[in-house]
Amino acid sequence: MNVYAVPLDQEGLDVDSLEALLVEIQPKFVYTIPTFHNPASTTLSEMRREKLVSLAQEYDFLLIADEVYHFLSYTEEPPPPLAEYSDQAEQVVSINSFSKILAPGLRLGWIQAHPKMISRLVKCGLLDSGGGLNPFTSAIVQYLIESGDLAKNIRQLQDIFQQRQEAMSTALDRYLPGIHYNKPQGGYYFWVHMPERDTVQLRNIIHKNNIDIRPGSLFSSQKGLNDYLRLSISNHNPEQIETGIKILARSMQES
Repeated sequence: MNVYAVPLDQEGLDVDSLEALLVEIQPKFVYTIPTFHNPASTTLSEMRREKLVSLAQEYDFLLIADEVYHFLSYTEEPPPPLAEYSDQAEQVVSINSFSKILAPGLRLGWIQAHPKMISRLVKCGLLDSGGGLNPFTSAIVQYLIESGDLAKNIRQLQDIFQQRQEAMSTALDRYLPGIHYNKPQGGYYFWVHMPERDTVQLRNIIHKNNIDIRPGSLFSSQKGLNDYLRLSISNHNPEQIETGIKILARSMQES
């Protein structure tokens, strides 16, 4: 498989750069995380979503929209998901997961796509050879949806993550004033730029202090982004987040 990278900016995937690339290559699919991107935390604007769908139709490639963070908005409502375009565009395939909005270990998700695409997926031999889907887990989740408990859980998560987002932002501004980051409006991640700092080496240093980061190079198909790192708010309360950033700042001063 040949992987081609498409740049991001503050509005998400740069669809103009993608369009220029499509003149040169004919991809089987384009994969993107349109809302609260992992790791960049950017959200694709509505205008770009419309153009992206148009490009998928014009150049006839599958548009795989990984929308697992779409429901986790806590300060700003995102544009409509790309799933909403699936009725009009056979090329759009939206994938989602209950593991982000219900329980982290719950390996159950859903796909929203054009009826023709769903028909192809249902007949896929992989489902049969893999034993099919889990009916017991699916029945439990169905009950949670119909009872309203899933929606209630999502609202609770939005409140929790907003508090953690504020804690992370406050700690970064206080203890690491020289770095640059995008303050996320939803999702799990802070994407932090540390000029002239090798974050792979930094990770080796901070491991000694029992904290961890994800270096930017882990998210690059070109082995770049060495001066970026990803921080997560998904698993720690505000007090733990502040402590972690304090340790990170101290480790950087010691290195």
